[in-house]
Amino acid sequence: MQLVVALCAILGVVRGANSPGAPSVTLSSLLKLGYSKELAESALASCSNDLNKAVEILKYSESQQAITEGTYSAEITTLLSTNAKYSRSDVVRVLGQVDGNVDSAKTLLDEELKDTPPPPPPAPPTPTPSTEVTTDPVIFEATPSTLFDLLVESPVPVIIDIYAPWCGPCKQLTPKLEEYVRQRGGKVRLLKIDGEQMRGVMEAIQGKHFPTILLFDKEIVFEGLEGFETKIADFENGKLAGTATDEFKAKTKELVKTASAASLTFEKRELLTMRTFSLLDKLESETETETETETETETENVVESVKVLKAILGNLVKHEHVEKYKKVNIKNKKIAKIYKVLKVAGFVGHELDEDSLVMESRNLAKVHLTIASVQRWLTSYKAKILEAKRRNADDLVNRAIKEKLAAEGVIREEDEARKAAKREQEENDAAAAAADKAEQMSSEIGVSVKWRFDGKKKTKEFQDYLPGEEF
Repeated sequence: MQLVVALCAILGVVRGANSPGAPSVTLSSLLKLGYSKELAESALASCSNDLNKAVEILKYSESQQAITEGTYSAEITTLLSTNAKYSRSDVVRVLGQVDGNVDSAKTLLDEELKDTPPPPPPAPPTPTPSTEVTTDPVIFEATPSTLFDLLVESPVPVIIDIYAPWCGPCKQLTPKLEEYVRQRGGKVRLLKIDGEQMRGVMEAIQGKHFPTILLFDKEIVFEGLEGFETKIADFENGKLAGTATDEFKAKTKELVKTASAASLTFEKRELLTMRTFSLLDKLESETETETETETETETENVVESVKVLKAILGNLVKHEHVEKYKKVNIKNKKIAKIYKVLKVAGFVGHELDEDSLVMESRNLAKVHLTIASVQRWLTSYKAKILEAKRRNADDLVNRAIKEKLAAEGVIREEDEARKAAKREQEENDAAAAAADKAEQMSSEIGVSVKWRFDGKKKTKEFQDYLPGEEF
């Protein structure tokens, strides 16, 4: 508590107790940041004219548009060539709504054109008062979706104020920090983080109390209140950049990882995973078509392509600051099969080289999620292949058993036939012997015996009888 009071006193001395507050919010503040009047008015209206929140909304809109343009570049070109009345921004927006379905996008765009009234004549330009604010916003309240952009992508050093709503010292310190950064002419920005709502941030930096103050210049370079007054001047002038200790570097890595993961909502994660699975399923079906039948070669080709994909993404994560891992050549035969998955992971078209994709963002959340999705798909694919092999093996065994049984059946039939022939021969031999015996007897008693064979039955007829006897 004493440190907080001391820091508040120091900040008050630097600016004076009666420093002016934040300048008023006007539409032209956003216009001078390069946003169109329509977008600026819409953003301000959606957040009750809060400039900081309006800027966050506009930046988020820009990031979403960049994602859509990178993922559906071919579809955008197709739609723009279909109707000259389509604007590029409308095409990008609608494609994002329908997940890249060209027919659905065309239907929506045509309906919008029908419902759009003719534009009014242009109004005369309004002169801008000389008293308009030109200072960029410097105070931000972080949310999970904006933390990465506001912190890691910040163009200036960042003072991080991690607070809790119930924390008394926080309520004393935060206004002083806000006052301080407003008077620094855009040299630094203040990023306020509710540690109760974003516990992952506290876990990443191993924070144990509120408030927690960090100085961040591409990485954490200072933590705490003690010694703050001796560091702040060098910090805002960029003199602390590159001075992080090993402990601060480790905390920076976890903080950036947390900020990166937080930037993807559950819906975005699910959509990215589904898109990755769909593209890999398509890769499998295309490979199967090329090989015509499911063979070992087909499986090897699919697995090899996925390994190339994992290697590209893995190298990017491992060497995120090495430029050569941020660019891939889509003319390479192996990469040509997987480049759409790379675009899902965040790679975009190169402005000067149409044969290349590049990773421009420092936010690798999509890369990490794509790696996990690819591994899940590969595990499932291998399990499916093993199951198919097991079924094929079972089919071969069953076929062999059937063939063996059939062969044994033929052998048994042949044995039965031989046995039947042998029995018949024995019966014929017995009948012949009986006939011989009967002839012998008939010659002795004067009876002529005629034998007739009818199949396997033997009958006999007496043609002559002994004199004086009836038969």
